[in-house]
Amino acid sequence: VCDNLEITPEGKIILIGLAANDIGIVQYTLTGALDSSFNEDGKSIIPTAYGAKINDFKILDDGSIIACGAMEINATGNSDNAIFKFDNNGDPYLSFADSGVFKVPNDYIASDSVTFIDLHAYDKISITNESEIIVGYAVDIYGEYWAGHGVSKILLINACEIAPSGLFADNIMSNKAKLHWNADAGALKYKVQYRPTTSAAWTTVNGTTNIKAITGLAANTTYKYRVRSQCSPTLVSPWSAVSTFTTLPLKEGEIISEDELEIHIYPNPASDKINIELNETPHNMGSIHIYDIAGKLIEIKPLINQSTQLTLSLDPGIYFFELISYDGTTQTEKVIIE
Repeated sequence: VCDNLEITPEGKIILIGLAANDIGIVQYTLTGALDSSFNEDGKSIIPTAYGAKINDFKILDDGSIIACGAMEINATGNSDNAIFKFDNNGDPYLSFADSGVFKVPNDYIASDSVTFIDLHAYDKISITNESEIIVGYAVDIYGEYWAGHGVSKILLINACEIAPSGLFADNIMSNKAKLHWNADAGALKYKVQYRPTTSAAWTTVNGTTNIKAITGLAANTTYKYRVRSQCSPTLVSPWSAVSTFTTLPLKEGEIISEDELEIHIYPNPASDKINIELNETPHNMGSIHIYDIAGKLIEIKPLINQSTQLTLSLDPGIYFFELISYDGTTQTEKVIIE
């Protein structure tokens, strides 16, 4: 019995429903044929002890599936609210809650069932009571309790719903500054705008991390700047509140260098080896500081040549490679390790 249907960004069709008392997931190609790349034969059967019900599901950006419904807890038909997570091959996502299932008992009725799921904020799944619209249980993307009680609707809070916050500037010189803000976990990149307070025209630049160095600034000038997150080609956050900084005045006899630090990292995504190329400016020799997604420093590697190949032993995930030159100039790039 097919309970729900969704279409992937690639146009493939996913059906989820019951196969006897078990959960069945089927994927079809654009032509309507079973997709042999999905669980070998296009089908995945997940056994349950007493039966289950899938009321709704959504496909996440990584291809995994979050579903909601009910899990029967005994042979009499009593059930608990349930949230399921499956990987992109249709198998239970074992690191989510209890081997891929998060159950929420509700003592007020014998047969509980989560009826609706939508994608909304902060990698959290909030369950609310439809009639009273009160916040109830919540579970994060790993299947851990968040807070509350009482259930029947799920919301995954969307990335890019809220403007970036925590803006500040440092490394402020007469012609450059480094801008910071709190990272948005769903952001693919950021748009940064800045302008002198005396100008109405914004300069817009892209950033791949929540740190952006800007150069070519006028000395002894106050600048306004703001940031927005971009989570897809069409999904962007509101602009942040405007913040300001003031560049330093020129010292007597100071000459501003126009040399810019440039770094090229490839391939990206990478696995065990990565190439780093620097421009030929005098300040480009230094070191690479590698940080994980939480901002923890993992490794420091020296750079003594304009072109360097590094051998890596990093777990799969997102990392930030910060080049720090001997004169203190920095540039940060986001790198994906597969």
